[in-house]
Amino acid sequence: MITKLLSANEINAYGYTHAFKVTYADTTTANAVHAQTLITLQQGQFVEKAGYQLVTDFASTTDAGITSVTLSVGNSSSATVYAAAKELMGTEIDFWYEITVTPETGGADQDAETEAILATFTATGGATPLMSEMTSGEVHIYLRIVGPPSIIL
Repeated sequence: MITKLLSANEINAYGYTHAFKVTYADTTTANAVHAQTLITLQQGQFVEKAGYQLVTDFASTTDAGITSVTLSVGNSSSATVYAAAKELMGTEIDFWYEITVTPETGGADQDAETEAILATFTATGGATPLMSEMTSGEVHIYLRIVGPPSIIL
């Protein structure tokens, strides 16, 4: 996985603060579900907006029975708190975004010291679908993370 803190120009142009490149090679869990930690929020931070760009459909040449791979963005309490599950296999939707939450309406616990933000990939179909059976796929995940500045006065 590649993580990028976006520049001020990119933030102004696109509205996101962070970008994450996740490929099929990152989803090595011998399980139907793979949770990839994207970033750990610090106290007072929260995700305001989430989105993705599907660069290459996820697919498996080792298990033709896998018919679906979905992506959701959340935390350890809820895999979909920031973004509901979206299809990454054979889909026509190449870009999607969602305005997620504000501190007043939920989402990250503002009192917590830290919170891991997870991208959850789920494979379905076939006898035993495994994310480790993926042989292609790339998605770019975008987050707008806001919170108090970390400036020491």
